[in-house]
Amino acid sequence: MRHTISVCLATSALMAVAATGNAFNLLSNPGFETGSISPWFQAREWGTNGIGQIWHATNTDSNTGSWSGKVESNKEIRQNFLGGPVSTALITAVSVWVKVPEISSFGIWLYYSDATEEMSIHTGSNAWVQYNVTANLDVGKSLSGFGVNGYSGGGPAADIVFADDGLVESAVPEPATLAALGIGAVAFVRRRRSLSK
Repeated sequence: MRHTISVCLATSALMAVAATGNAFNLLSNPGFETGSISPWFQAREWGTNGIGQIWHATNTDSNTGSWSGKVESNKEIRQNFLGGPVSTALITAVSVWVKVPEISSFGIWLYYSDATEEMSIHTGSNAWVQYNVTANLDVGKSLSGFGVNGYSGGGPAADIVFADDGLVESAVPEPATLAALGIGAVAFVRRRRSLSK
């Protein structure tokens, strides 16, 4: 009987976490605080023929913490969600903080599980600004990835873009998070069983 109660309590706790509306960021290493860009990756480059630096983590400027992502020229950094695509109906916010020292443009990319993609172009600022693209989400689709690209067209200084604190917020945990919570619940039940023997 005690084991049944423990299982019910663990299952109830797991369901409560998933249903409370707690927000989860689907992006890993959103502020580059590991000192690297992983699991972000260099995705594409437009018309620059290898000119400038690729996306990399830098501790020379940041919105929060010590690190940010930096690029010189029109190259894209992207991250696919580790737990797989998430319905846009469950996503409550999509944003990124960007700083463009010489005030040029940059792009924000949304990737969907049906292989479609959408980019919005923004004019940067020489101060850190949060760019929210939640309203750009396609209703009825599932978002699978997020990206940011720099700009090319001025001199090297004009082509620099910093990005930090990326956010793709979901009201329900992604599958990988739910799996981790489930493993925790199983471990809790096993521990209860061993203590009751």
